[in-house]
Amino acid sequence: MKIGILTYFRNYNPGAFLQAYELSQALKNRYPDHEVEIVNFQMYREKMFVHSILKDMVINYSFFDVCGMYKYHRAIRKLPLSSNRIESDGMDELGAYIDRTYDVVIIGSDELWKTDGYRGFPTPFWLNYSFEKCRKCSFSPSSRSNISNMDEEHKDTIRKCISELEFVGVRDKKTYSELTKVVPGKKGDMNIVCDPTFLGDYGIDKEKCRERLKKYFNIPTSKKILTTVLQNEDLIKLIRRRYKDKYFILSLSDERDFVDANCLHVDPFEWIKVIAGSDFLVTQSFHCSVFSMIHSVPFIGIDYSEDGKVAYLLNSNGLSDNLLIGNEWEIEKNFLPKMESALEISIDGDGIVRRERSKADPFWHYMDRLIIQNGGSIK
Repeated sequence: MKIGILTYFRNYNPGAFLQAYELSQALKNRYPDHEVEIVNFQMYREKMFVHSILKDMVINYSFFDVCGMYKYHRAIRKLPLSSNRIESDGMDELGAYIDRTYDVVIIGSDELWKTDGYRGFPTPFWLNYSFEKCRKCSFSPSSRSNISNMDEEHKDTIRKCISELEFVGVRDKKTYSELTKVVPGKKGDMNIVCDPTFLGDYGIDKEKCRERLKKYFNIPTSKKILTTVLQNEDLIKLIRRRYKDKYFILSLSDERDFVDANCLHVDPFEWIKVIAGSDFLVTQSFHCSVFSMIHSVPFIGIDYSEDGKVAYLLNSNGLSDNLLIGNEWEIEKNFLPKMESALEISIDGDGIVRRERSKADPFWHYMDRLIIQNGGSIK
């Protein structure tokens, strides 16, 4: 049986890369006698968008950004990509290829079902194509868009796409709520599943990661490492003013001239190790929050709305005390008290991973039945 995964992986985002990688590895480990591929697909709009970013980097010559991009490109070689590469904003070429190549295709994770982004709507990630032989399902796509407010023509497209999926697993409550409003008949068959990064077995030695960071950046032994993955420069400056004597401030997202060091020249696998080696993190990144949880690293997760992806992730795992919600002014105002309390909270990474992985059980039950129906075996 041949299994295809349709998802993001080329948009130079370590979280997007890692969710694709870990879903493919989880499927390979569970079904070793079957072929698993990530469909080597990229929307043309996305390609042009990424090229504009690269052009800007070359013009402004950020060495660490360019180095990080090069490492990311090398990491892509580790993905089990299909030999046929497709670039298109339409569905016909991609749909025909999937139908003749795979027995089942899985719409993967990340914000594949966002309806108001630069990729437009409907994107090929909705799989709005009538297959003759290939079966289709979803595992952990997210939307964060107000689908229920769309016009009826677009809602009809979504109803068609969702009704054709044999298994529907989404990543968060917001996506689940919006889809069940538009496709109420699927409510009983729709599941909230975990992000694929929770399925990985990382085996990372946190102390070795911390030692390597301290050696590389020549961090004094008296200082701990506080890593930021933030867009809000004023908040990072606030963190530095308050904690510069106790912590070495490291930026893992954007180059800042007011932190102790920038760590942008890492591939996705090294990115995980930076998180694991940190003593504390402050982040608005969903996947940075995930890996802080997995590796039991104390952190604050920031979101701008109650139904945001970071807010849902933390609240659903009993970490509301680690969550800061509000606009930028409110976040800066409430940050220091939140930081002091978060420093005292221990993260039960093993317990969180077990709980998150259990959300994937309905998906594995579906896939197991499919494998057995096709005469295959399960590890």
